[in-house]
Amino acid sequence: GPASRRWRAWLWARRAPLAGIAGLLAILLVLLYYLRPSLLLLPTFTAGGDTPCHYPTAAWFHEHLLPRFRLHGWYPGAYVGHPLLLYYFPLAFLVMSALAPLVGLPAAFKLGTVGGIFLLPLLTYVSFRLMRFRAPGPLMGAGAALVFLFLEDNPIWGGTIASTMTGEFSYTYGTALAVLFLGVAYNTYSRGGSAWWPALLLGLTALAHGYAVLWAGLSAAFFLYGARQPRRTLRWLMAVAFLSFAAVAFWLLPLLAAWGWTTPYDDPWITIAPL
Repeated sequence: GPASRRWRAWLWARRAPLAGIAGLLAILLVLLYYLRPSLLLLPTFTAGGDTPCHYPTAAWFHEHLLPRFRLHGWYPGAYVGHPLLLYYFPLAFLVMSALAPLVGLPAAFKLGTVGGIFLLPLLTYVSFRLMRFRAPGPLMGAGAALVFLFLEDNPIWGGTIASTMTGEFSYTYGTALAVLFLGVAYNTYSRGGSAWWPALLLGLTALAHGYAVLWAGLSAAFFLYGARQPRRTLRWLMAVAFLSFAAVAFWLLPLLAAWGWTTPYDDPWITIAPL
């Protein structure tokens, strides 16, 4: 009847977003099956790689620093103590603290460590939609993000499940937010919008991980390629960079001011054995 034809027409007109929702649900189910929510919600501690070392950080941050509206401070453990979250990234620990009243800190810590894994396919899909890729482009991007998550090569670089489980969970948040930033920046610039929204998202990426914000910001320089007004594009990108720095200056300035106390990262990448 007419109602049935209208229903079929409605479904056909919305086939792309409905297929996207179905695909994202399938990806979510794969991740839930692999990560076992029943184990994540147990009040136990994660063991593997550097992950257990981050739990005292989460506990001290949640119980002592955040109640005083601080993102970094002095941790009295480990001999005479050390500055906590002055040289590391606070976003994942903010997520853990937000979840702690609901499920307890041990389970919140585990949920906070895997949060970036679930975000990466979702934010990739959103980013591709913002960049106006036609279906099934956004869903294929989310599927590619899922494949990337299961890569086991080079786990030290972060972003994958293997690296997340060994303590690189901050990088996974940064990777997801960086991908979203590129979509938001493209969409905003193409519409002639303000630099504020991309800048705030880039600042949020900085609170997740430093390497992620570097490659996200540098990748945005692609907008200069083929730009009809390169000077205007360059001014817009510089505004994004300046505003994002200003948005998180409360955390970046103490980090940079105390940079002289850090251990230099000068590991040799190539070792040539003598003949």
